[in-house]
Formats: sequence, structure tokens, C-alpha cells
Amino acid sequence: MGIGIQIAMGALVSRAEGVSNRELVGQYTSSVLLFSLIAALLVTLPAWIWLEDLLMFLGARCNPRPGN
Repeated sequence: MGIGIQIAMGALVSRAEGVSNRELVGQYTSSVLLFSLIAALLVTLPAWIWLEDLLMFLGARCNPRPGN
């Protein structure tokens, strides 16, 4: 997801830079950075909340005692 956002941002910024519109470049950059932050949080927070369930789903076993 992050790579796709960065590719889209690069295309938008390049197009705005090509027509020498520095204000639009700044707007695109700010918007994409904010969108990237929100998208990362929307993926990371649920994964953190349900981390134990996700790990068990992937096959991890619970081992409450260290060394076993």
C-alpha cells in the first residue's frame, strides 16, 4: 500500500513540478503525507490490538514460560 501511495505521489508532484506550480507541489506533498500517516495507522492499530490472535492464526503457539 505504501509503495502505491508513493508512486501516485511522485506522479502528481512531477506533473505539478513540470508546470512550475510550486504551490500545488506543496499541497500534494502535504496531502499525501497526511494520507500515508492515516493509512498506516488504520493498518497498524488493529494489527497491534489483535496481535496475539493474528499470531495464533499464523501458527504461533503460546509459551508463557521462558525457556520452554
